[in-house]
Amino acid sequence: MESPRHPSSNGVQKPDLDARIREAYPGLSPGKRRIAEWILRNTEEAAFYSAAMIAKDVGISESVVTRFCTDIGFAGFRELQEASQHILRNRLVVAERLRQSLSEAPKTVDGCQLVFERDIENIRASMAGVTCADLDQAAEMIVKAGKIGIVGLRSAVAPGLVLYTFLNEILGNARLIIPDIGDVFDYLRFWGPQDLIIGASFLMSRNFTLDVMRFARERGCQVIAITDSAVAPISQTADRTFVVRTTGEFISYAACMALIDALLYQVTTKVKDRSLDRVTETESLLATYFGSRANGWKK
Repeated sequence: MESPRHPSSNGVQKPDLDARIREAYPGLSPGKRRIAEWILRNTEEAAFYSAAMIAKDVGISESVVTRFCTDIGFAGFRELQEASQHILRNRLVVAERLRQSLSEAPKTVDGCQLVFERDIENIRASMAGVTCADLDQAAEMIVKAGKIGIVGLRSAVAPGLVLYTFLNEILGNARLIIPDIGDVFDYLRFWGPQDLIIGASFLMSRNFTLDVMRFARERGCQVIAITDSAVAPISQTADRTFVVRTTGEFISYAACMALIDALLYQVTTKVKDRSLDRVTETESLLATYFGSRANGWKK
């Protein structure tokens, strides 16, 4: 039997809704793009708001909201709302499990503990959107790449630096891309389809990271994006996008670092012998060039 034109929202998970929006996003009008961004930022509200309420929040007509729903594969607004409610129910199940685990902990709760709890929630929510197949495919891209560039600005430099350090130790072909002496685009112009750029950017920012990823795409490079929104500018340049949750008083990078850890593990499993050889070499270098100084510090 032929499947219906618009698949039912029953069972739609967050990654599926994100993927639908991301796939349609480049072809959407400015007004529909604002709807997409609003829904991704306000999943809870989308589960209960009417089309008219969303239209009022976004500043467009209700009919545009309805047309947006069909543009991303739903029969109408009601199906999109049901999908949002399903996502919210799943999120509440995760929250209930978290509350249960925390109820078994000591009853003293302070601000610091709440920060840890929020980071745990961020990791759980991000895990729901990442499959082993996603990580395996990204790891395959990394292992097969001729050269690997890691790019991120401001606070995104930190997770990028960790990824660069360990990828370079495992594979030996990674480079941290920073706007240092202005030669970035000079050497990137010699990169091509055999090479890979991994970029991290958050808060829908348009910056050096986006420029590098767009330029890399023009040169035919493969591109992986790590961001906090399926419709972030860098996700539009990427072959594969990983969306992590960053909720916190500041931007929380707990989920991003967990993703990087999982990605590094997946890469290591694909190049076991090479990884072991390089780690052994690193230990030898540390013993040769830092051993005596380290022993001096211990005294």
